[in-house]
Amino acid sequence: SEVFTSYSSYLKAAKLYATPIWCCRFTGKSGLTYDEALEAEAESTAYLAQFPPYFAAPAACIIQHSKHALSDLLKHILAVYADRYVPGERLQVCLDTTEEQQCVVAREVFDHDQTQPGDAGYRAYLKNEDVSHDARRYVVRLWATGAEHTVTASQLRRPKKARGKDAAPSVPPPNHVLKRWLLEHFDR
Repeated sequence: SEVFTSYSSYLKAAKLYATPIWCCRFTGKSGLTYDEALEAEAESTAYLAQFPPYFAAPAACIIQHSKHALSDLLKHILAVYADRYVPGERLQVCLDTTEEQQCVVAREVFDHDQTQPGDAGYRAYLKNEDVSHDARRYVVRLWATGAEHTVTASQLRRPKKARGKDAAPSVPPPNHVLKRWLLEHFDR
């Protein structure tokens, strides 16, 4: 939507836009033409729309008061997500039967006390970092019946891909999506 007063100024701008000097402001990928940079930003925005909302509160709790560099913070958050399940996350659970059932995590159970609502629950969540993956316990709600069960982490798994039209992706967000989310919400 630029207006040019001469053909030479138009050619100069067209040459500038075609030069691979642009970068995606979210992923940091450089050496792109202007159109490629816009396309990369649109793709990043599409990934951001897939950011599961239930990861937001634990991520914000990790970020709060953090003095780490962004790259270290990203690694830490992704490491936490890889080994933990968060309330609201959709998973597969194997109970007494061999058949897996869809469920949603209601809360993590802590040995020292029950999960408290709100911010206190996320602080307890972070303090529980040194517990091994298999020793963690969660209260899950089955999709089919709504019944709640306390299970160990070894009984849970993330689905390989979303199932059904209402199923949201339930995997830790990719690094560039998390970086974009952090920049959108905390870079003020």
